[in-house]
Order: sequence, then C-alpha cells, then structure tokens
Amino acid sequence: MKKRIVITGLGTLNSIANNVPDFADALQAGSCGIGAIDLFDTAAFRSQTGGQIKNFIARDYIPRDFSIKRMSRADMLSFAATLEALCDARLYPLPEELKEEMGVAIGGGAGGLLEAEEFYGELLKNNGKIAKFSTLSALFCASSADRIASALGFSGAKSTFMTACSGGATALGYARDMILNGHASIMIAGGVEPMCRITYAAFNALKSVDPEFCRPFDKNRAGLSLGEAAAIMVLEELDAALSRGAKIYGEVLGYGIACDSYHMTAPDEQASGAVRSMQAALKDSCLPLTTLIISTRMARPPPSTMLWKQKQSRKYSASALIPFRLARPSPCTRTRWVPQAPWKALFPCWHCSMVLYRRQSIIKTAILSAI
Repeated sequence: MKKRIVITGLGTLNSIANNVPDFADALQAGSCGIGAIDLFDTAAFRSQTGGQIKNFIARDYIPRDFSIKRMSRADMLSFAATLEALCDARLYPLPEELKEEMGVAIGGGAGGLLEAEEFYGELLKNNGKIAKFSTLSALFCASSADRIASALGFSGAKSTFMTACSGGATALGYARDMILNGHASIMIAGGVEPMCRITYAAFNALKSVDPEFCRPFDKNRAGLSLGEAAAIMVLEELDAALSRGAKIYGEVLGYGIACDSYHMTAPDEQASGAVRSMQAALKDSCLPLTTLIISTRMARPPPSTMLWKQKQSRKYSASALIPFRLARPSPCTRTRWVPQAPWKALFPCWHCSMVLYRRQSIIKTAILSAI
C-alpha cells in the first residue's frame, strides 16, 4: 500500500507577517505588504515598491545557540521559518534519534546576491581595502539548505532546487518522494527568496513591474510586484504523525513536473508543459479531473503571455502541479484524521514549470509567497 505523506508543521516570514498565525490573520484581513523598499536604493528604477520584510532582526527569531555569522538574508529567513515549522510540528528541540533520518529540500534563486552586491560595492568604492571576501561564502543558493542541515544536525538528504518561481514547490515534490521511497522519515521542505538589486533591476528592465503595486483584477493593472519571503513545511508519513499525536494540516497526494523547452521567459503558446505536468500530477495522485475546481490568479503578464493564458485555460492552468488534501481533527479525538475536499485554487507561474494546488484557507501556505 502506498505511503501517505502529510504536513505537520508550517513556518513563514513574509511582507505581511512573521509567523503563520499572523499570516493567516493578515490574509483574511486583506492586508497588503507592498510598499516602499528601503533595503537598497531604488531611485534609478521604474518602480520603487515591493513586498519587503521590514525591520527584520535575525536574533528576534533565531536563538543565540545558533551562529548567524556569514549567513545571508536568505539563510536567516529560511532558518527562522524552519525553527517555527519544527516548533509547530512539536519536533523542536530535535530528538537525537530522528536526526539521522531527517532531510532538507529548499527551493530558491537569489541566494546571497544581496550580500554579494554589497561586497562588490565596497570593492569598487574602496579599491578592495575593506571589502570582506568572507561575505561571499553565502553567495550560492545552496547555502540556505546547508545552514539548516548543519546547524540542526540533519544527516539525511540535503538538496537545493533553482527552478525560478517553482523552486519551493519542486522541493515539496522531492521531499514527498524521499519519504515515500524510504530515504527519509521526516523532511523539511519549502522555499526562500530575498529581495536584491539584480532581480529587481531585471524585472524592471522587462517592464513587467507595476510602478505602484500589483492589481491583478483591475482593468488598469500594469504588472506584478516583487517580494521576499521564506516558507517551510514539515513532511512525514501519516502513521508516524498519528503515532506521536501530531497536528495534521493536509496530505501531499502527488505532483508533476514538465519543461516547455520553448523560451527563456515566454511559455509555449500551446501550453504543452502545463498539460503534461498536470496529467502527471493527476495520475500520481489518482485524482479524477472532475474533482478539481481550477482558477488562475496573477498580476498581468507580458503581452506575449496573454495568448498563452487564453489557450491554456481551455484545458489546464499551469506548468506543473502538486495536489494536496486538507485535514482537520475529528471532534471526538485528536488522533483521528479526517480528510476534507481537495483544495480549490490553482496559482500558476507563467514563466516557470511549477505550481501549487491549494485550498483557500490557512494552508494557503506561504510557499507561493516564496516562489
């Protein structure tokens, strides 16, 4: 019988909240996290706004037991979200007997680019006299997973996925497979993306950023808004979660991945990747298509994407899919697991190959905020 993989812990830091309960409240209240960016100078750009995490002080979230020396902003955000997720799953402090079978999978893109930009500025300004080359130790995107695993003593699998906006969702699919195939008992999985000048400049150069803030349902919408966040989930086998009385948020039913092999930013107008990945996800999860209620929501994409959206909406709605099923405790006991209807919304990313299928309630997880 196929193992059932469930979600037992959540953690997030993003532009509208610095923990999961506050995030859920902010979503329900319709809070907007898009505002002026002060992390770096934006005067030369088309826009000056974004979803920045304001007043982030690492020591407010990371105990002094852990060193943050040479950590990038991405490292600190993902580590803080990991600690929250582990606490939420009642796995922190970590039992020694579990560390050998615990792994981590993180999706990201910019990694330590913000710190690398600052290093390069110092290098040019002072002829390299005070620039600290040790700052570059956290440059690579893999640094976040490295920091989590080494600081917490994980001895299981450790992987990083750089698949643009799909990184966090790809990590979830991989983590589910690791447990399903017996390579790990518990996986820490999610995504992290910090704000940085290079990413901000690139999207401004593409003229895909709204000068004010994104308004996906406004007829005068003018583009998207960039942001930063970290979001982490704890995944484990259902039987193991029930045996320790863990809170269960939902079940990972399956996933699918595909590549258009078409263009760097524009998706295939025939939506071939979307169709193949969603067919693969449905096959993996054994869900009939009739059970899915699909809706796409996003800021206005570049003009070349509009035709693709019209064509692909006739069949499917994204380049890849991870279906989930939410769960809630039974009124009579905390140990029984009661499945609810599948999640109701599909949020695609038009220029990459991954999407998260989720219901509009708290587990709206932060994952898509991070990818």
